[in-house]
Amino acid sequence: MAEKLLAVTEQVVQPGGPVRINDVVDATGISRSTLYYYFESAEELTRFLLVDKLAAIGETVQKEVSAATGPTERLVAVLDATLRVTTEQPALASALLRANLAGENFGQQLRETKEVVFGALREIVQDGVREGTFIPVDVEDVMALIMGGVAMASLDELNRGGPDPAALRHTVRSVIARGLLADPTSFAL
Repeated sequence: MAEKLLAVTEQVVQPGGPVRINDVVDATGISRSTLYYYFESAEELTRFLLVDKLAAIGETVQKEVSAATGPTERLVAVLDATLRVTTEQPALASALLRANLAGENFGQQLRETKEVVFGALREIVQDGVREGTFIPVDVEDVMALIMGGVAMASLDELNRGGPDPAALRHTVRSVIARGLLADPTSFAL
């Protein structure tokens, strides 16, 4: 059953709210009663679907970061991978953001998202500060700033009729990467 559900995630996840149970039934052939046996609500089913996608995003980010060298290049890899996901899968990005900001456990959900997607970022920023490449900053604040900034900029771009991934990447790189550098003139876009 889990495989069937995960296979239709992108088809049934919508930016405006939780998945519609009828859409999941139609897409998977799983009965409503079976879905409600395993999931108390559409919101719980939505969280189940998003957790898997979140893990996949985290794996993509980790893979791209591991191929880069040096704090600046690794930071840019995190930014680029995250921007690519948010602009290529806008409904999913919107749903993830909404899920993080909604519900009783939103603080816990936000921490989990930060760790899964931006876990590599902590080490990158710490290395950059230690090496003198980045200015001294609070790493947790930087992680939250990047997570929120990338998500909001991507969603705003999509709402304005975009996305223009190249322009968005240029803006995010300019503001975030250059803002962290001890010597911003050393960073070429």
